Amino acid sequence: MNLTFHAYSDDSGSSDKRFQCLGVISLSEETAVLLRKELRQILEEKHLEELKFEELRGHSTKMRAASCFIKQSINYCVKGLMRIDVLLWDHQDERHSVRGRDDTENLERMYYKILVYVARRWNKIGWWFFPDEQSGVD
Repeated sequence: MNLTFHAYSDDSGSSDKRFQCLGVISLSEETAVLLRKELRQILEEKHLEELKFEELRGHSTKMRAASCFIKQSINYCVKGLMRIDVLLWDHQDERHSVRGRDDTENLERMYYKILVYVARRWNKIGWWFFPDEQSGVD
C-alpha cells in the first residue's frame, strides 16, 4: 500500500481585499490517479481539452463539465477518499490587522496552518504538495 498523499492548493491571491482564502484538496496518490482519469474522461466526452472555472460563464458545455467535476469530487469526499479544506481569514480581524503586516509572510503562515491540519486529519506523513502556480508563496 502506497503511503504517499497529494495536496493541491489554490489561494485567492488578493491581499488587497478584506477577505483572503486558501483551499487544499487532498487525497492518496492512487485516488489522485483514478480521479484524474475520470475527470479526463469527462473532458473527452464533452470534447474539451481543459476546464478553467474562470471561463465557465456563458459556455454551456463547460458548465456541464464543471457540474460533473463537482459531482465526482463530492462523491469522492463522501466516500472518504478525498478532502476539501478551506481556510478563510479577515484582514480586519485583530490577528491579521497588524501595522506593517507582511502579506506574503502571513499567507505562508496560513499555508503552514492548513497543511498541518490536513496532514493531521489524514494522519499521514508522506506528502507531495502541488501549490497553485500563481501563488504569491515561493
